[in-house]
Amino acid sequence: MSDIAIIVEYLRSMPWASSVWAVRLARAFVRRGQGVRILCDGAEDPEVIPPGEAGVRIEVRRPLRRLRSSDPLGFGSWVMDRLERVPGPSISMTRWVPGDLWFAFSPPIPTVLSRAVLNRSAVTAALELLHRPWAPSAMLAERRAGRIARHWPGGFRPVLGSLVSAGLASDLVRHGESERQALRARVRSLLDIPRDHVVLTTSGVHTERPGVHESLAGLAPAALAAGVPVQLLVFGRKTHTLRRLCDRAGVGPRARILGGTFRLDAALAASDGGIVLGSRADASSTGRFLADCLRMSAPVVCSTEAAGASQVFSSPGEGPGWVVNPAEADGWRRGIESMLDPDLRRRASRLACEVGADLTMDALANRLLDRLVDRGIRGTGGESNPSYAA
Repeated sequence: MSDIAIIVEYLRSMPWASSVWAVRLARAFVRRGQGVRILCDGAEDPEVIPPGEAGVRIEVRRPLRRLRSSDPLGFGSWVMDRLERVPGPSISMTRWVPGDLWFAFSPPIPTVLSRAVLNRSAVTAALELLHRPWAPSAMLAERRAGRIARHWPGGFRPVLGSLVSAGLASDLVRHGESERQALRARVRSLLDIPRDHVVLTTSGVHTERPGVHESLAGLAPAALAAGVPVQLLVFGRKTHTLRRLCDRAGVGPRARILGGTFRLDAALAASDGGIVLGSRADASSTGRFLADCLRMSAPVVCSTEAAGASQVFSSPGEGPGWVVNPAEADGWRRGIESMLDPDLRRRASRLACEVGADLTMDALANRLLDRLVDRGIRGTGGESNPSYAA
């Protein structure tokens, strides 16, 4: 197979950014002897792929570009020109350009704009819109990409979802038991958490998703009913927003806001389980936090609409966690209360360890390669990609 082109709009350097998956997947492909080139409009860190790294080429349209300086139409045209010049299989992670496999890692621009102004003051909403002067261009780019997809060779139809459609994946590396216990003790000591406290971890990256308040509101009554001391580790960059959410849900005294952490593995090592806040608000969710929890043998509580919920079962003791249905505060209370039962939690943790063993980026790379081969995409000749003038 010819080199695979992975298309991503802007490469962030933060490990929790979805664009980092482009780099993780590229390296997983290379480990399988597959050449890769990453096509991007810009990169926060020019050496996210170190110069000379074998098997991976990175092509940057605008090396000096900043985060908010998007050019959706220009980027889309540039990518399609690169694909026509060097034919080969492609995987797109942006809504602005289609690919042989198309995984939209962000919601449509109308959804992005509505979230930016929802429940904001007029001044804040105006500032949010001013930060996105490229929004009209993004709308046009999304429509154009859809038209291109409809004319893709072989009756191509975009997978307007996420990598969940190919299965969950985590890029966290499992620790040996002795290393995990040492990390657990170290983190709890740094946070001054007693050994007998039950620690749960949650991701506050997507505070805009529906049901976040209900998820948090179920924690305090669950802890009271179980009669055990519980602390909640919350990571995410919007620390003030997260603090207000926790206070309003009645879990303020139990919550430790960690901010944006580069060591989610350490937080999960110190934890006894994870809570997947809210529900999947759009098809772009990857279920990454759920996968990270299972990868690190931490059972989860999630709603039926959470990305990756199919990996979890609703009946206690039958899977690596508990699915909340209905996703209301009382439902979350029951789910979290089940997790606080030490016997049920131990069994769910063992099952999470089993399920998480296969949730690797290498396994995901294998699935994507199989899908490309099944589609007969080998990158030969000039017919791999249609003209962007379509």
